[in-house]
Amino acid sequence: MVSSAKCMSIFANEQLLNHFPKLLSGNHELYNLSREQLGEKLQIPFALESTGDLVGYYDHQLHSNNHIESKSKLRFIVLDSYDICILDRCPEKSNKHRLAREMLSANNHNYPQNENSPEGLEGMSKRFVAFNGAIDVPQLEWFERSLQSAKESGERVIVCSHQPIHPGSSWPTCLMWNYEDVLEIMRRYNDVIIASFSGHAHKGGYVRDELSGEFRIATALICLLRHFHIITALNSLCHVCQEYISGR
Repeated sequence: MVSSAKCMSIFANEQLLNHFPKLLSGNHELYNLSREQLGEKLQIPFALESTGDLVGYYDHQLHSNNHIESKSKLRFIVLDSYDICILDRCPEKSNKHRLAREMLSANNHNYPQNENSPEGLEGMSKRFVAFNGAIDVPQLEWFERSLQSAKESGERVIVCSHQPIHPGSSWPTCLMWNYEDVLEIMRRYNDVIIASFSGHAHKGGYVRDELSGEFRIATALICLLRHFHIITALNSLCHVCQEYISGR
């Protein structure tokens, strides 16, 4: 049972939540809907890359109504961790599907017969399963440009992604295939990034990395016995935003 105090703390942040970025898609959405459908139903601003593939990464600026100085500006950067993947990518025509097949074939001996199994894999290699994905070069380059733009504008950044980015925050089976590439960029802008929020690892997780900030994984609703964890996750995100914008 969720206490009334915890419910009120979320409703009190309703105005702030309304300014959060649009949604992002994960593997469960891509199991059931195309990217075109997700864009329409969830208002995810997918864009068509030169390869002919749809990708759903974007940024979103949140400005305080009470402050105009640069310290009150906040930018959300939303990454599409299913940029390179086999989910809802055409096997015959998609270059990103081809890259995903090559990565899985090179790193998981269970593929393609048992593509979602990490059996026999060790350590971080367990991430190379078909329900994960990677971020392609154009998105990585855009990510760095967006961080640089935020830095030049005096903004701070919260990074959002479906898959976890930091290996200390999650089980290896849930990590992005090329999480190292993303972390490398984040560590170059650790003076800009406040925190990173993700999902995918159903039981949640958290780690603080001195080189790249805080990484929190929201617990999946389908795994919750109580609603406390999702209230805690929303409160955490609201708290990060409010503390920064208020200058406390």
